[in-house]
Amino acid sequence: MPAVRGPAAGQRGPLVVVDDPADDRLADYRQLTDRALRRRHEEAEAVFVVEGKVAVRQLVVSPHVIGSLLVDDHQVTAAAELVEAVRSAGAPVYVGSRAVVAATVGFALHRGVVAVARRPPPADPWQLVHGAAGAAGAAGAAAGDGAAGAGAEAGAAAGGELGGRGAAGGASPPRRPVLAVLEGVNDHENLGALFRNAAGFGVAGVLLDPTCADPLYRRSVRVSGGHVLHVPFARLRPWPDALGELRRAGLTVVALAPHPPAALGRVMPVAELAAALGAVDEVRGQAPAGSEAPGGSEAPAGSEAPAGSEAPGGSEAPAASEAPAASTVAVLVGAEGRGLSPEALQAADVVATIPMAAGVDSLNLATAAAIAFYELTGTAKARPPGPRPPAGCAPQG
Repeated sequence: MPAVRGPAAGQRGPLVVVDDPADDRLADYRQLTDRALRRRHEEAEAVFVVEGKVAVRQLVVSPHVIGSLLVDDHQVTAAAELVEAVRSAGAPVYVGSRAVVAATVGFALHRGVVAVARRPPPADPWQLVHGAAGAAGAAGAAAGDGAAGAGAEAGAAAGGELGGRGAAGGASPPRRPVLAVLEGVNDHENLGALFRNAAGFGVAGVLLDPTCADPLYRRSVRVSGGHVLHVPFARLRPWPDALGELRRAGLTVVALAPHPPAALGRVMPVAELAAALGAVDEVRGQAPAGSEAPGGSEAPAGSEAPAGSEAPGGSEAPAASEAPAASTVAVLVGAEGRGLSPEALQAADVVATIPMAAGVDSLNLATAAAIAFYELTGTAKARPPGPRPPAGCAPQG
């Protein structure tokens, strides 16, 4: 397992037996279920907590700096590879009985493994936006052998739970850069699940409004399977005015809503929207400025306009010869229940829906977001063909 960067990189961290929950060295692990206490402590000490072997494995291969690891006297051998990785990087590993560990964290820690890492400084949202936009021009090339090999290597390094973002998981890298933009998502489990889905479909990053929950809260990290540690995120302010700035930066803002108001008028199923964007990407990336789409057809309705006409944000769309081969999409997702605010819906270029069976009102927000990521990243279009039937089996018909 790759080495991690710890507080004493270059020196082997100690293995320390602890027998008192009041030990000062365990201060970062105390009362993990007291949300208010944890918020104060983690903000003051600039740390966050990662619980469980699956998530800690992701932490070990992430760019985050591990402060220490706490394991019970069973997991010190059962999770020996994690213990060794953390110690090799110079971070201490504390070992206590299950009773001592439970008394420290405030509950029976069945997983028996918990780590503390240094909280990074807040990220600049516009660096994340410009990074995704810069990747747009290379999105088509990213589907080649080099990117697939890099994805396979990253997937193997990350433990392989989701198979990485390349060929290791049987899926091609995303063809179109996508950012997730969240409004009012304050349920930690939903947030963690969304980050896991974002990692699975190669979403370039997540932008959160000021009211969203902390992605590095212990429960969010655990539910994400640790994949939140690999997906860049930042707070987007001011809200919702910054959505207009995204559009002016050249992003197509797609609001995800199950039952948008009819007055919006810019509504289409997400699969149709993905197809429309894909057709425009082909025109912008392959055809000379002012030419028609391949086959002589025009770009589908609801997509970005051809070169020389107005873009959804009201600005002039770039000529096809100057535009990147794939446009960056910002998928706007609201909280469970109340959904997106009217202001956020109005700020979007288009509203995407997910058709469902009669009698089903909506999907969980992380599930709905996963479908949108699957369609809009181009994963659906790039999916490999299904398995061939066994030899001698001809289709019936």
